[in-house]
Order: sequence, then C-alpha cells, then structure tokens
Amino acid sequence: MSVFTEHQRATLNAIIDTFVAALDAEEEEQLINKILSIPNNRFTRKQISDYAKTSGSDTHIIDKIEKKLPRVLSPAQYNQFILLLNVMNYRLGSFLLTGYFAPIQELSRPQREEVILKWKNSYFSIFSQVLYVTFMALSIVDTYRELNCPLFDGYKYDGIDGEAYFKAHPDYKPIKRDTLHMLSLSEATVTTRYDVIVVGSGAGGGVVASELAEAGYSVLVIEKGPYYNEEMFVPEESPAYNDLYESSGMLCSTNNSISLLAGSCVGGGTTVNHLASLKTPDYIREEWASFGLPYFVSPQFTHDTDKVWNVIGASTENIEQSGSNRKLIEGCNKLGYPVEIIPQNTSGRPHHCGKCYAGCTSGIKNSIPNTWLKHAATHDAKFLDKTRVTRILIENGRAVGVECKIHDNTVHSYYARRVIVAAGALHTPCLLKKSGLKNSHIGSHVWLHPTIVCNSYFNEDLNPAQGSQLTAVSTVARQIDGDYYGIAIECFNSGMGIYAGAANWEGALKHKEHILRHRNSATIFALLREKDTVSSIQYDENDHISLEYKLSTRDSRVMAEGVTYVAKIVVAAGARKVQIAFHLIESFEFQDDEPSSIDNPRFIEWLDRLCKVESPVTSSGHQMGSCRMGSSPKNSGAKETGETWETRNLYVADASLFPTSLGINPMVTVEVIALQVARSVIESMKEEDILDAGI
Repeated sequence: MSVFTEHQRATLNAIIDTFVAALDAEEEEQLINKILSIPNNRFTRKQISDYAKTSGSDTHIIDKIEKKLPRVLSPAQYNQFILLLNVMNYRLGSFLLTGYFAPIQELSRPQREEVILKWKNSYFSIFSQVLYVTFMALSIVDTYRELNCPLFDGYKYDGIDGEAYFKAHPDYKPIKRDTLHMLSLSEATVTTRYDVIVVGSGAGGGVVASELAEAGYSVLVIEKGPYYNEEMFVPEESPAYNDLYESSGMLCSTNNSISLLAGSCVGGGTTVNHLASLKTPDYIREEWASFGLPYFVSPQFTHDTDKVWNVIGASTENIEQSGSNRKLIEGCNKLGYPVEIIPQNTSGRPHHCGKCYAGCTSGIKNSIPNTWLKHAATHDAKFLDKTRVTRILIENGRAVGVECKIHDNTVHSYYARRVIVAAGALHTPCLLKKSGLKNSHIGSHVWLHPTIVCNSYFNEDLNPAQGSQLTAVSTVARQIDGDYYGIAIECFNSGMGIYAGAANWEGALKHKEHILRHRNSATIFALLREKDTVSSIQYDENDHISLEYKLSTRDSRVMAEGVTYVAKIVVAAGARKVQIAFHLIESFEFQDDEPSSIDNPRFIEWLDRLCKVESPVTSSGHQMGSCRMGSSPKNSGAKETGETWETRNLYVADASLFPTSLGINPMVTVEVIALQVARSVIESMKEEDILDAGI
C-alpha cells in the first residue's frame, strides 16, 4: 500500500533526480574528460558514461523511503515532511519555497538545481537546515547506501569494499565468539525479580552488568535494540544503519543543525564504533575533580583505567593505516603538527576492515558483547533485547523496578533492589524525566562533539575503505583559546552514503565527479569540545527524542578556525581539491599548473573566508553529559557514585554522567566511570544486607 500520493511521489522523485541526476550530453563529456585526466584513473569511458546517465530514481529508493519514514520519524516530523511535499504542489506554496509558481516536478533540471543551491546557501534555516538537509539526506545518503543497483555499478572500483580487502589479506584471522543468549518472551516472564536491572547494554551498561554479576548478584540487562554476533552482521550500509543505529541513522536536532549517529543494539556504540581507545587526559581528570569529584584524580581512577585497558585489549600493534590516516599523518609531519597513533581494542590483532560501522564480522573487535557482557553471562546474567523500558517504577522516593515492552509488544514489569540506567546520553535523561525526576540538570548540558567533515582529493589511489579506519589524531588545535576546549582532528569511513552526503553538493555534475574520485579521497574531520553551547533533550508526546541544540558564538568560532587546520593538513599532504561538508563556501581546487601548497595566495584567501563563515550543519558520533555528576543537586543530576540525587537506588552509568564535554573518543572513559558506579552499587547493597541482617 502506497503512503505517498501520486503528487508527493512526483515531487520527491524530481528532487532526488536533481541531487543525483542523469547528466546531459555536454555534462557527460565534461565528466568523462575530468575523470580520465586524473593520474592512474581506473574507470573506463563506458563506465563513466553509464554512471553519468544514471539518476537517483533508477535505484527505486523512493519505495524504501516511503516505508522507512513512518518508522523512524516522530508523527510531528513525518507530518512536517508530508506538508513540505504538499506545499510544493500548490502555486503559491511552490513560489514561496522555490521562487517558481509551477510545482518543482514541472521545472527543468537546471531550474531545480538552481532552487536547491539557493536552499543550501540560504541564511534562513527553513531553507538551509530543513529543506536542503532533509532532501539531501534522502536523495543522496539513502541512495548511495544501496549496492545492488545501476548507480553502484557506475562508480564501484576494485578496492571500494574494505571488508573484501581484509578477507583477502594474509593477516585475516577471524575469531568465533560465543553467542550471548537473549531471553525469549516465555523465558522473560518466568522471573520478575532480580537484584539489579540494567537498562542499556553499551559501554556503561555492559561494565556494570559484568561487575555486579561477578559479585554474585542476579542481573537482568534490558536493551531496546537487537542482538547480533559476528555471523549475523550484514556488512552493507543500508541494513546496517537500519538495524544498528538510532532512528536508522536519521536522528537530528529539532532545527536540523546537527545530525547524530548513535548505536541502538546490544553493545551500543561499541558495536558500531571505529575501535578508538583513548585514556582520559590528565587535564580532563583535573578539571572534573575541581567540580568536587575527587575520584577523577584518585589512584582508583588510574587502576580502573588499567583494568578497562586490559579487558578491551587496547593496542597499537598491527595497525595498517587507511589512506585517510596516512594523509593525516603525512600532512601533520610536514607542518610540524603533533600527531599520535590511536590504540585499537583488538588485543593487537590485525584488523584492516573498513566497515566497523556495520559491526565486526571478523569478531576481532573487543566490543562490550565480546568482553564485559560475555563475562557477565558466565556469572548467570540474563539479557533481553528488542525491549524498551518505558518508565522506572518508583515508590516512596526509591526505585523498585521498571516497566517495559518486551519485544516492543508485551507490557511487563520487573522488580529489583537497584535500577541502573545506562541507555546512553540521548535516552537516559529522557527516561528519567518521563519517570518523574525533576532535577533541572537532567536533560541539560547535552554535549555532542560536533564535527565538520573535510573531503580532500589527491592524484593518487588512497582506497579509503581499506585498512584500520580511525587510528591517528592531531591535537594541534586543542588549545585554540588556551583552555583545552578546542579541536581534535581525526579520520573515519562510514560508507558511501555518509561520504556522498559529506561531499559538499555544488550541482549534479560536480557531485558525480566527487563520487568517482572516492578512491582518491581522504575524509578527515574537526571534532569540537564544546564549552558554552546550550542544549536540552527530552521525549516528545510519542516518546521520540526531541533535542534542542545550537552552537554558541564562541564554539562556532573555534570550530571554524579548527577546520582551517584540517584544510592545511590535507594540502600539505598533497591534496588537489578541498571541500567542507554542508559549507556555504565553495570547494577549493588547485589549477593544473599550481603545486599543492599552503602558501598559495588563492588558498590563503579561501582559508580566510572559510574561517569567517559558520557551517550551518554539523554532525555527531558521540553524545554525553545530559545527566552530569557533581557535588550537589544544584549543579548536577547525579552524585559521584552515579546515584541520582532525588531517587534512592536509581543510578546512571553511561556518558550522561560526564561533567563537561570530553574532547576525545569517549568509550574508555565511559567504561572507567561505570566501574566506579558498579563499585558504589555493590557497596550500598552490602551495607543494606548488613542492616537487614541486624549486624
């Protein structure tokens, strides 16, 4: 049954075929000549020609969009989307949104392209952040996630599949992991009482479940996402994002100013992250301790860090740098910028796969399911996936259990002595607020590590999907204002969909050129440690995440300056073209007779303009701080122990507890803090047992 009307489908197809267009004969010839002129080009004239003639609608992506949107958008968001399609079918509405009285599907492609470029470059958010971002994501990101289609046949090349590269590598030695048992509905309703219920199975939930189960307590871990082991993962973008990510990878703030990727599966972000394992910096530990949290500068924190390090097998051994990481290292070395190798949670095993974002099919990644949850299982912890906790049960100011929907259907209640919420910084505060907690710091101070992506293009093969993906970091811009609230510079690969969306759209012809230059590209990003951005999060009336977020003036300035460091790094490494995702400033390209040089006057002028214009859209792969710990309910939502100030026996154990933004990949820090929370829970239960025994 069709959800879209005939007019709505026509409107959306017209927009899709503008972003990913069938080029005309003149454009086709320009594309062919451009790609064939690149040194070591691997495409044939026919392949380029076929790709030039292929449009987005040739993938039949609209059928998948039609099915997906009602599932991943809130009713309000979905109604807004339908309204936009409808408005563009009325003369006055079309004129207001496009500048033409005719519906957009009746305009010529050059006219439609003109309209979309005006949306993109508009200073009004309704155009740049709502219309452009929404339709770009559906037209480009979703389209390029499809593999079995004519579009993919047009741009694929030997080396585009990182997993195939790894499997053919002499280093490839997969590991068969034990499968965790997930409770069936009948099994899940046998027992209603546990010592501890853990809501969420990511970096925090997995650790506390392991520690509490080992201490002899009965533990139930409830996860709203599905469970996959290495044999169950599908190493393709479309199913990976649909099955493993929050809102199928389509989550945005209410104003569309930032898009978010967050794991929504057993293991959470540790199942889909890029293995980066970084210890909490000393300056962070000292700053957090200054908030009345002595744990962070204690020997215990150091001991806990060492324990996490050993469990996850963090190591820099056997890293094969991807093309992007090689260019980051090369550019930093030439400029004298600091650059470090990032340890990976592989126990030193080779892991040259470019599809970490889709789950580790080799079993090498020491994710939460392969470490802490595995250990919890040996101590009889129970696991329930595809089950959403709808509220915490609270009696007389004390948490006594949870209410949930088992397998998203059967309403059931569980009871426990302690409830630990580790649902991630997006859901934890929302669940606490929905359950009646009133502390004003719950749902505030949401830190997102906003990133701006730089795609750069070289006259050499980089095959960015091959090799380890996030293995180098430069801290050259960490101290822009001298306060450690600056920029970290790293690389990543999250598939062709994300790459295509980040390849700043400057018209259909240039877009197709950028896609065909994927094998020559390096994707490097600037990650901001926010300082004074104001944000908040809660559930709407349909229990969908509603995130308010806008960068402060100060944070926007630092982010803009940080991006210029990225641009200089890639040019120092030999980039011939540099573009910034979603940016109002056009790409920079060296002329054929110009060497790649940061001293080029045109490049210097471009950097100056780049630094002065705020990027309208950023992205986030880390979420934290939405129920921060502190010394008082006046400045925080939870105690140093993780227990909430206003409800006894209710604890938080995830990145929500971060007192500030972190500035580095957060996995290790989350796991370390979770050890502190687990220890506090165990101590409180032992004290309770002593009191109950009358000792």
